[in-house]
Amino acid sequence: MAVAEVVVEQPQPVAAPESNQLVAPSFVLHGTRNIMSHPAALISVTEQMASEWYHVGQSVDGWTLDEIRSDGVSLSKSNTVHDLKLYPFSDGTNVPR
Repeated sequence: MAVAEVVVEQPQPVAAPESNQLVAPSFVLHGTRNIMSHPAALISVTEQMASEWYHVGQSVDGWTLDEIRSDGVSLSKSNTVHDLKLYPFSDGTNVPR
């Protein structure tokens, strides 16, 4: 009597489709300053990491710091712009100038 061998096929992993959308960075903006017309932003890459002072044009974990304002900063990467607010729950009326 012949015995048939049972073969169970395992599902192959499917690669996630590539996305053109970048995930917003999880940076934390701790403060901004403007000393003698040289603005800087105190940013940490994550809540757990130490913060560092960055200037316009510098790279923050692959994102370019494009603008520093008294109420936030703008960063860009691959034609995507991300605004990071210093006062996330403010309407901007009481922001120092």
